[in-house]
Amino acid sequence: MKMSSVEVGLFKLPGVVFERDVLTPEKVEQINAWCAENNCGKQMTDLLWSFKKPTQRDMFILRWSE
Repeated sequence: MKMSSVEVGLFKLPGVVFERDVLTPEKVEQINAWCAENNCGKQMTDLLWSFKKPTQRDMFILRWSE
């Protein structure tokens, strides 16, 4: 999947944004289930996920990059 690392919000938290038309509703459900299971990240918008630590973002990228 095509994604980019970003900084989110006033506190510049680590985040990931996906390109448009990459995610299906089923894929979003899978990602959110994985995040809840691993206590890693939170969906902020339909394309943006935010994390508390850069290591969580890195783990997310390793799991969901192709």
